[in-house]
Amino acid sequence: MKHASLKQAAAMVSDGAILALGGSETARQPMALVREIIRQGKKGLHLCGYRQGADFDMLARSGCVATLDAPVSADPLHGNGVVSKPIGRAAAFVRFEAAAADLPYALVKPEAMQQVSDGIVAVEDVFGEEASLAVRRLDPDIAIIHAHAADIYGNVQMDMKFHGDFVCDLVLARAAKCVIVSVEQIVSPQSIVGAPWKTVLPAEAVACVVEAPYGALPTACEGRYRADEDALVKYTKASRQASMAREWFDAHIYASGSHALYLDRLGMKHIQSLTVNQPIRA
Repeated sequence: MKHASLKQAAAMVSDGAILALGGSETARQPMALVREIIRQGKKGLHLCGYRQGADFDMLARSGCVATLDAPVSADPLHGNGVVSKPIGRAAAFVRFEAAAADLPYALVKPEAMQQVSDGIVAVEDVFGEEASLAVRRLDPDIAIIHAHAADIYGNVQMDMKFHGDFVCDLVLARAAKCVIVSVEQIVSPQSIVGAPWKTVLPAEAVACVVEAPYGALPTACEGRYRADEDALVKYTKASRQASMAREWFDAHIYASGSHALYLDRLGMKHIQSLTVNQPIRA
């Protein structure tokens, strides 16, 4: 079985690990696991990704991160000893594609690059056409992803309607040495077998699965719930000052102590107001 608790899954992230996070800038950020990693006081993480978001920001501002290797955000991080390694969006994603395909590097057109950084060099086209830029592959030690459902053996599913939203996560999973997946619900193996078209990651590709209902909050989870915009705005405001950020972390991460207590603090009424009231379709 690959079913683990949040604490057990977060404990798999060792200090100094190269950690990649799935999801998008607005949805399915693996927040429940991010909060647990912060509570466990991980140090020296090399955080990487093809995007930025609240999860990247929280990990960096909490003191868990040594280097941040992701596309530049509109609100760059300052302080906390984090070394930022900005990279353009095109290069940020294709380096994972190269690792997923077990290639030493990926090629991109120069005009697709917003900026050139370490690990990117110009190369001649062997067919005599225009030069390209080679982007060195990036193999995360661990990738953390959030999805709709999984069984105890690690078979992960998303509703068919949202398979397109999972493409980047799939590449990240194939690039990483270890994949941890939090899901909205642990379902029976029979449910997986009965709807094989929903499966996006097979058990052999996953190290462990964690049941974390509403585990992407305060970001959204497609087909399940909307983002908690008010909570995200409050975090953004608090993060601009070190003292306010510390107070926010104390109140919303350390004081909660667990994902269950985090949800209890939000309250059922508020959670229901974010829930998407529509039938779940295959």
